[in-house]
Amino acid sequence: MVAAKEYFTPRNQSEHKSLNHDFYLRSRDDYFGKPIYETDNFKDYQINKNKILRLRLLHPDKDEAILGVDLIYEHFDMEFEIVRFAHMQYKTWNNSVLYESASSNMRAQLLKMKDHICDSSFCDGHESSPSEYRFPYCSAFLRPTSKLQANNSKLVTSGYHVPLCQALKLLDKDGKLTKLSIKDKSIKGSIFEELFVSNIAGSRWISIDELEKFYEDKGIASNLNTIRIHAQEVDTYGEYDKIKD
Repeated sequence: MVAAKEYFTPRNQSEHKSLNHDFYLRSRDDYFGKPIYETDNFKDYQINKNKILRLRLLHPDKDEAILGVDLIYEHFDMEFEIVRFAHMQYKTWNNSVLYESASSNMRAQLLKMKDHICDSSFCDGHESSPSEYRFPYCSAFLRPTSKLQANNSKLVTSGYHVPLCQALKLLDKDGKLTKLSIKDKSIKGSIFEELFVSNIAGSRWISIDELEKFYEDKGIASNLNTIRIHAQEVDTYGEYDKIKD
């Protein structure tokens, strides 16, 4: 009984553990299948023949210090050689309150994200067509995450994705974020990934070459060759199937 109670009792979890939990999330394999390529810092999932989801883990390496980002989602469409993305900075909060004063480096990290993403026009979108439904093209998010998490959870950690512009406004005004203040300005962590893959949340499409240049300009390895190689392999198999038919 004691063991069972401990199993079902939520535990305190550090920001680092929450981030790693979401990066190595087991249920993602159930949804997309096993990664087609993975390292300690990347996980690539085949969405369909032409589309690939990459999770890029920057924390705690120097790349995080450059961009102010813990985790990046990248969504590739290899047929048109384009990509979309969303940058995340994780912060744990207590009792659904995140005080700026409680994190000595948070402001600096958020301003780096603003400089590299928002002020570089990645959040600017084209005029939506009448048939397109989506959220604004916000590409950088603060991710307040609960310290209390369920033991052995197969679900993404409990938290919210707050667009960076909204997070900075609230921090400037109140010096903190609360569950109430972000309620109508954020996306729950449990549904963000699905919305991102469905092109409802995250950045606009840009060329893969533009993304590669972005990383090169920041002194960060783009590691996009594996994406291109896999796309070539898929094309090769497709041509082989046509010959067989």
